Amino acid sequence: MKKKTGRIILIIAVLFACWLQFPIGMHIDKTIPGAQASCVETGLTEGKECMLCGKVLTAQQVIPATGLHIYDNDFDKSCNSCSYIREVSSSFEFVNHRVVLRDENEDHKNWRATVYKLGEQTVENPADKEALQAIDSTAKTHWNIVGINQILLTDAGNYVVLLEYNDGPGASIKVPMVLTVTDDPKLIIDDDNRTTVIEENTTNKNHTLTVFYLGDAAVAEPENETEVRKAAISAKTYTDLQEINELMLTQGGNYVFYLRYETAEGVERTITATKTLDPRPSIYVDENKKLIVSNYDETDNNIRAFVYYLADKTAEDIYDEAALEELSGGHKPYWDLERIGKAVLKEPGNYVIHLYYNKPGKAKETVALRVTIP
Repeated sequence: MKKKTGRIILIIAVLFACWLQFPIGMHIDKTIPGAQASCVETGLTEGKECMLCGKVLTAQQVIPATGLHIYDNDFDKSCNSCSYIREVSSSFEFVNHRVVLRDENEDHKNWRATVYKLGEQTVENPADKEALQAIDSTAKTHWNIVGINQILLTDAGNYVVLLEYNDGPGASIKVPMVLTVTDDPKLIIDDDNRTTVIEENTTNKNHTLTVFYLGDAAVAEPENETEVRKAAISAKTYTDLQEINELMLTQGGNYVFYLRYETAEGVERTITATKTLDPRPSIYVDENKKLIVSNYDETDNNIRAFVYYLADKTAEDIYDEAALEELSGGHKPYWDLERIGKAVLKEPGNYVIHLYYNKPGKAKETVALRVTIP
């Protein structure tokens, strides 16, 4: 009897202690874990319930499915959340400050790329269009492969280029490319085989450009100058920005470019670029002051030359036809190779010559030359 009485007293004591610690009406929170939403499955927010009585204190809310597949990187094909397998273009890259996109799959449709300039900011998910739009509300979208390949990024800062397309009847595919553009000088070799240096820092000086022509050869490490020099057929150095910005490369093949400059602190730096160029016709003036066209082939048609005589004036941009017309008072045209070959620059002074031609099925292309006749 005494033992039974003692147990009852102990139970009462324990219950009394619990009542003192957890009065009636008081709850003890217990977290109910949430679940992230995936591309096809809904998720749940975090909830809370009482660990004593089981009452729900904070109800869990359903998170809608995102509709966005999740990948490890730009070229991962398998979604991490479902069984979807995407076909990803492996030729979406950033070369020489320009977006390069090539795709031969006819099922891929509706290409578009939106360029978001983030400045110094970054985003956790570069495919999150709402987050990107919040940073850059003026982002521009470029349509189709031709338009996308005209994207040129030279201003310093962080960018996201969000590529989107449809693979036939499948889901829309988003492939983000995260870029950082430095404030170093930019060496651009455009589709006209013309070189341009974009230099915003006026304290940089002594710019030189060395052009290594490799022909059909290639090098594994373009930064290795010893390897480049061994492979090069020729090398030529240009010594000021105006000369560099008027350089037109006419010979088809592989090139390696070294742009060297000196900072205000006297530190020498080098920027390396590579490009494979299609052949182009060229024009020059021989020792008899005659115009000579070379490097053309049978596929080049409608070859013609316009000669602008500027006398003692100079042109800032030798590709600006309107400015050249105003400076020269008009141009003299030579409409075929035979007439070009008979042209002689007799008057002393400054000239700008434009050589125009067409490749089959392509728009007019231009080669420009600045000449001074003594």
